[in-house]
Amino acid sequence: MKQTGGFILICLVITFGYFIGVLRFLTDYGEDMCEMTYMFEYPQYVKISNKADKQFKKYGLYAYSEGRITEKTRNMYFDGIPVLFIPGNKGSHKQVRSLSSVALRKWLNSRLPFHFDYFTVDLNDEYSGLYGPLLYDQQQYVNASLFRILELYQNQKNPPRSVVLIGHSMGGAIALKLLSEMSDHTLVPILITLASPLRRAPIMMDYHAEKFFSEILNKNLDTTTVISIGGGYRDIVIPPFLIGNKEKDISNIVTSNIPMSWTESNHVQVLWCKQVVMALNRALFDSVDINTRQISSNFTHRNMAFKHNLIHHSGTKVRNRENYFKPVQLNQKGQWIENLRKQYSVERPTGSNQIHWYMVSITDVPGYEKLSVLAVSMDIVDWVFACNAYIIKGSSRICREALHMTHKSEIAPSAKYKRRFFNINLKDLKKEHPDLTHIVFRSLPTDDPLEYHVDIHGADQRSLTIQLPSWFSFKSQVILEKTPERALKYEIIIAQLNHIIQYYKLFLEPLECSKSEHHASITLTVPWSSENYHGFVTNNVKKPFNVRLFSSKPSALQNSSAVIKLILDPSCTYRISIRSSIFGTLGQIARTYSPLLLANIAAVALMSLRYQFKSLEEGYCSIPFAAIQEGAKPYYVLTAYKIMSRLLSWSILPRFFLKSDYLYMLDDGTDFFLLPLLLYLCSVGILWMLTVAFSISLVALESTIHKLSLKLLAATVSFNMAWSDYFLSYLQKLPVVVALTLICLSMGACGGLALCLGAGFYFLKLTQMSQDFVEEVVWFFVKQLGRKCKAFFKKRSSNNPDAQVIVASTSRANFETSRHTHGQIETNSDNSQQDEPTENVLELRSSDNTTEDSENEENSLEMVDKEVMTEKINKSGRIIRRSDLSPVKSRKNVNKEMEGDGDKMNEKEFEIIGDDKHADENLEQNQWEGAEENDREDSEKIKNTGELKVINATDCDDTNSKTEDDREEKHGKNALEENTETATQQLVKKCKKIIPNRTRRGFRSNSDNKKPEDLSFEDLDLSSSYNAIFFHSTIFFLWCIVTIINIPAVLTWAHNFRYTTALIPDDSFIPGFALSVCALVLWQFDFPKTNRKWMNEMETFIMIMAVLSLVFATISIYRLNYLLTLTIIVVTFYQLLAPKVDGPGTDEDDKFDKSKASEKPDYSDLKTKME
Repeated sequence: MKQTGGFILICLVITFGYFIGVLRFLTDYGEDMCEMTYMFEYPQYVKISNKADKQFKKYGLYAYSEGRITEKTRNMYFDGIPVLFIPGNKGSHKQVRSLSSVALRKWLNSRLPFHFDYFTVDLNDEYSGLYGPLLYDQQQYVNASLFRILELYQNQKNPPRSVVLIGHSMGGAIALKLLSEMSDHTLVPILITLASPLRRAPIMMDYHAEKFFSEILNKNLDTTTVISIGGGYRDIVIPPFLIGNKEKDISNIVTSNIPMSWTESNHVQVLWCKQVVMALNRALFDSVDINTRQISSNFTHRNMAFKHNLIHHSGTKVRNRENYFKPVQLNQKGQWIENLRKQYSVERPTGSNQIHWYMVSITDVPGYEKLSVLAVSMDIVDWVFACNAYIIKGSSRICREALHMTHKSEIAPSAKYKRRFFNINLKDLKKEHPDLTHIVFRSLPTDDPLEYHVDIHGADQRSLTIQLPSWFSFKSQVILEKTPERALKYEIIIAQLNHIIQYYKLFLEPLECSKSEHHASITLTVPWSSENYHGFVTNNVKKPFNVRLFSSKPSALQNSSAVIKLILDPSCTYRISIRSSIFGTLGQIARTYSPLLLANIAAVALMSLRYQFKSLEEGYCSIPFAAIQEGAKPYYVLTAYKIMSRLLSWSILPRFFLKSDYLYMLDDGTDFFLLPLLLYLCSVGILWMLTVAFSISLVALESTIHKLSLKLLAATVSFNMAWSDYFLSYLQKLPVVVALTLICLSMGACGGLALCLGAGFYFLKLTQMSQDFVEEVVWFFVKQLGRKCKAFFKKRSSNNPDAQVIVASTSRANFETSRHTHGQIETNSDNSQQDEPTENVLELRSSDNTTEDSENEENSLEMVDKEVMTEKINKSGRIIRRSDLSPVKSRKNVNKEMEGDGDKMNEKEFEIIGDDKHADENLEQNQWEGAEENDREDSEKIKNTGELKVINATDCDDTNSKTEDDREEKHGKNALEENTETATQQLVKKCKKIIPNRTRRGFRSNSDNKKPEDLSFEDLDLSSSYNAIFFHSTIFFLWCIVTIINIPAVLTWAHNFRYTTALIPDDSFIPGFALSVCALVLWQFDFPKTNRKWMNEMETFIMIMAVLSLVFATISIYRLNYLLTLTIIVVTFYQLLAPKVDGPGTDEDDKFDKSKASEKPDYSDLKTKME
């Protein structure tokens, strides 16, 4: 029990940590900095006829317009660049308004000669992310809409030959699959996906979803620009590592990486976040060829446009990019200033009234290797140049001609003011252009405040390589105690940051600042994707920076490292430190691996069911708590999972077998060594808590569920409450009617609907079973209380010697003489040698030839010697002797005291667990004083003659071990004879009552260590009640898991009910129909049944199902659907059809159960009376 409790305690601790992680990742994101987009005029959606409308009546094609443009749209006149928007899971076609409205407003404000016509498809707001078959229908309709849009431009002089596709969520996956299957990729020059899973679905709830993603052909998309944008950590639906497809040339970008956005967005927010929408429209407008007024056919130009606007924005124009590689003539007017200091700042709080040129010399002096310049509040585009200052003007040198360096600068992340940052290696520039002498940056006349900060340093002076602290280190590790004066830039290289679950906190603490306002930015960059994100430290914001990855480091880039870039405020010095965050790591684990828990919970439930079958071999069904404790140990199931998943990961095997989900985790980079163990133990804790909640709900919510069922039934069948109550009680008595109804529903409507209704009825059935069980438990304790009260009063009267009946003992010779004389008490023994003495309870037997009258009985009783040893049986089965003298007055006193003895025996109740197969072998012998050999008795069954078998005291022992004192040799006398059959039969009935009902299969010695310790009602006669409710509770859990998997099918059926009453295709039909058939058997027959063959084979089968669930169904959840369904089918028909175990005593056990059932009180009658 201590080991068992320790195991559950560990699981609960891990589960508690998981829940902390869930709370952490649901709240662990920065301030919502997305701005809302607005329409300046009322949006209009104009319906466009489509040939595919006849086949897909639930879908539609629309064109977006605003204001005066609406009239042209209604007349089907389009002269712009077509863009088709595809909504995602539960998405509306009206979500196009933000993108289209901003594009329309940009065209009107910029007075450009071209514009974009936005189209959108109405996909009926379907659950395409949850139900795979919908993806194929939507893809067909989008394909038809694509060509219908091109038909609208046939009357134009230069009609467009391509359509830009923008897909949100699953709409992006549909667009990618459509593109990959096209023979001519030029039809779609640009594909933009927003928060779309392109690698795979987050959870594959059905076979069609897995097939859909696997069919995305691995064709080279070198003619199409594919941009995939994710929301970052604020998007809890699609994790960032799923937005890319490594088989395609796709740019994966997180919204926090987008220049002038620098903010994360959630799954829907990415559609209307102003910063993101503006950046996308700028990229689209930059992708247009001015000459053709259509999307450029130049693949490089398109990619450059999107890279400039979404990844690295220098503040220049893409269309002028070619000019930046040509020399430019500089305006020699203005003031030319050369400062020889390595660090300095130029601050003009009131602006400037003339041009200023600030010069930095390019020399070979050590320490002058890298240059960093930060410009604050500068609005000009071209501001950095490299030149040869060979012209002398006054006291300074000036440049006439220069090279552009502005395109190598970038717009730096900023919480306040616009910041431009320029960083260059002067030595490399000198090698490439030996004639250059200076870097110059300029400021134009302005009234706005202006700042320049310059920092010249050595190659390694601003770079640090660190070792990360351990996960369990609570101390901060100091990276740099104090930054140099006026330092502008630092880089921290973290080679050990490679896995998605790693989480650290970086502290940038200002030590001394010369100004009250200061600003520093922190950026984490990774070389394997555009997933930069930023943080800020100002005079108002001093939060630590979260160091974590959006996706794990690819195995092909193990030599690359993540880098933290710091742009400091030169007016401050900083202290830099880092610390691990356990809570952050828990949040990363919960964020990444929560979808994998369902399969692990199912595996734990299967292992619990396996243990219950193991306990059925002992004649009882284990309680679910004990089944989880003892049966869900991870030793064998996780070992088998590890071996099998590694074998199936070989590149050859997936071609012949199912693809293991372990391969998905390898591709995602999310696997680590302890992951299976943590997930499994967490699932044990979750199932344990669910079992607690379920047990409470069975008792506490019985009336509530009943009332809700009545209201639902009354609303469905149009009954009043009284008729509904009658009808519901009728259904509970005839569950076969419910099962047949579920079969019809699964065939005519939706299998998932049958599963949901079946789960509800199953719960009602369990509540009724629990109510009966609780009543029996209460009745038992009432009887126990009555017995204790009766025993208490009898104990108080025990001082009266006349009220006691002493069963005297004589020597073995006297016993034999008494047996031959009266024929009332006999022992049948074999002369067999024992290694050690044992304790016994003498067999009492009623004889059919008893003819002695009560007078002879009284005479024989009075002949008993006054010095005797009386025997009494305690709970442990040990025979305790006490010397006492008690004269027996009459036969009446004997009968009266016999009843008292029965109560005392009940008071000390036997603890018997065993198997009738070993009942005859495990009875021990009576040890007589002075005997050289022990007598072994053969056990006998209870017969109609009132015969009661000898029960060994050691068999009644409730402990697992004996002390040496318990094994010492016992001495005794022969028990006193009785002449009447009535007294013996009364004792037989008393003994029957103290034999637990679960001892159906006989008795065994308590020395067998297989005695279970999980029963709380070891002395209760409630076997049929708790066996049923424990067994059905586990089956109900499995049923609920199958139901959860098929809920998307039910939602889809209900959503499309107005179009069709049956769900086609129905992936939930097989589990729905199969479990409905099983319900015919489960709800109609009394399960579980013991004494059945092939128990070991069933245990092996269930364990195989648990291992397969972990190997193949952690990500591909739909496979779990069929594994659990198969398990329930096999368990059901095994219980129905499996033959009984062959062996002696089976019939006698059945008779014993029937005789016991006949004496059992009618609790249903009692319940009716109480109500």
